[in-house]
Amino acid sequence: HDQVQADVQALKKSMAALAAKNRSCRSSSKDATVSVSMLDEHALCVVVTVYARKAIEFTDYAYDPEFDQKLPAQRTFFDGFKHGFGEIFSASVLFSGRNLNFAVRNTITVCVCFLIGWNGYSQMLPSY
Repeated sequence: HDQVQADVQALKKSMAALAAKNRSCRSSSKDATVSVSMLDEHALCVVVTVYARKAIEFTDYAYDPEFDQKLPAQRTFFDGFKHGFGEIFSASVLFSGRNLNFAVRNTITVCVCFLIGWNGYSQMLPSY
């Protein structure tokens, strides 16, 4: 556990040094933005620091003394499948005002487009 904590601290220092170096390179340029020629390097720095942050968060979570209590109860495949679809197709979500508004607007749009395509519109859109 002590070695992991030491590695986490070293990773935090390296991440901070990489972010500082990236900032200093950008601030030394004329307009303090990322140039096209340095876009790949900037993207790499961002991805590496995000990956390091996620690794640190996972380590903190995994070494939490109450980690086992935070894990969800194990389910069979079919129970998990039923539970997952129950959350996705929950009536409280499907019939919420916002979702119904979205569904009605998009249904009307698709139907109107279908009718225009079927019947045509002047010379611009001939009928199907």
